[in-house]
Amino acid sequence: VEAHAPSLGVDSAAEAARLLERTGGSPLFALAELRAGPGTSGDLADTVVASLDAAEPEVRELVELLAVDGGRAELHVLARACGVEVDRAARLVDIAEQAGLVHALTAAGTMHDAVREATLGGIGSSRRAVMHGRMALAYEEAYADDPGVVVAALAEHWGRADGRATSERAALYGERAARQALQALAYEQAAVLAREAGAQHVHAGGDDARRIELLLLEADALNRASALVAAHLDGEAELADPAFAPGRFARAGAPV
Repeated sequence: VEAHAPSLGVDSAAEAARLLERTGGSPLFALAELRAGPGTSGDLADTVVASLDAAEPEVRELVELLAVDGGRAELHVLARACGVEVDRAARLVDIAEQAGLVHALTAAGTMHDAVREATLGGIGSSRRAVMHGRMALAYEEAYADDPGVVVAALAEHWGRADGRATSERAALYGERAARQALQALAYEQAAVLAREAGAQHVHAGGDDARRIELLLLEADALNRASALVAAHLDGEAELADPAFAPGRFARAGAPV
């Protein structure tokens, strides 16, 4: 910011403070605002589109896949999704970083939320579904020996890919992710994952017996979440009034 501000007639110190808050430190967006002039905001989406249009096809593809993956992905997974070696993927991340589209880390690329949203806005729904499928396959291959550590990502990507077969895989991974969340005491997250797994199972034309199992899993997670909330409310009420009878919220079935 300070390097470009003088040539644009901007007070660098004042602009640095303002841009830090508005752009989250993104060089791409900071320069867009500087070029727009003091007291105004540049068109951030147009800036991203222009940068993507100017990028090499391989760089654009990597940035788009990173956006589809939520703006953060490990380099070896991105490399598989792009169909390139890890060294080449690292070089592509470096180029994208120079263009202000990503921030390069030791083992990953990260993306400013606004850059991600603008990037996704330029990807059609059909192509985005294909990219989710590519990311899902990349995660499966990269974690073939231990898919349990990425079941949530696998459930999300297969769920957003297209086709009945992908929906059933999304249901399988979603159920595993829900059970993991239960074990981690993340009951509300478990309920959401179980609900989404059930929806994917239905979309895949799955049998009623398994659908009921997924409904029971969701109910279990909701019940545990409710009990946790009730226990918290009981504790707060007892602190406020020592005469408060413990367990009243639990008996009342406190809502989640």
